[in-house]
Amino acid sequence: MTTARIRPRIRRAFTLAEVLVSLAIIAVLAAATIPTMKGRLTAAHASALADELTTLQSAIQAFKNNTGYYPEELYFLSFAPTVAQYPAGIGFGGGTNNSCGTNFNGTSNFLKWRGPYVSRNITGDYAMGDNYLVNNVMTRVPASSTPGTREYLQIDVDLVDKAVAEILERQFDATYDLSNGTVKYSLGSNLTTGTLSYMILIAGC
Repeated sequence: MTTARIRPRIRRAFTLAEVLVSLAIIAVLAAATIPTMKGRLTAAHASALADELTTLQSAIQAFKNNTGYYPEELYFLSFAPTVAQYPAGIGFGGGTNNSCGTNFNGTSNFLKWRGPYVSRNITGDYAMGDNYLVNNVMTRVPASSTPGTREYLQIDVDLVDKAVAEILERQFDATYDLSNGTVKYSLGSNLTTGTLSYMILIAGC
């Protein structure tokens, strides 16, 4: 009886050409997918920041409706002014705790505070999930002597990508001008991120 010898199968290795073709296919797929994913991530970051800014704007207006004044700090959207804070204040350091540069006191009706006006506890500058840094202290931009100019409260957000700023500019101003309007932007020295300024139109102080 003859026994047939079974030869082991030898697996053929990939040729260099096949490896290069496979790598080329992977590179093409990555080139098509990565920009799409990055674009979606940027849009999601812009949406989150837009929601945060509009929430703050509504809260600031509610604060004004209750107290009669705009705050100079986002802090006051979370915590009521107290008698113990005056006249020293916790604002610009001189007891100037509303946007007009005067103290909250009986005249400014801070006892009519009905907050908190936001869900988060704002104790100072705070970071959002996307690493943006929202500045606690706001800037009052008074109207100039030029007819037709208006008065604003300015909220500054640091570490914002320019692509995010451009999305917000189109959303709020419907333009591509980052130097004027509701959204302004200045690129930082690292040429990667910068400061976005959100301008809230106000009526007087």
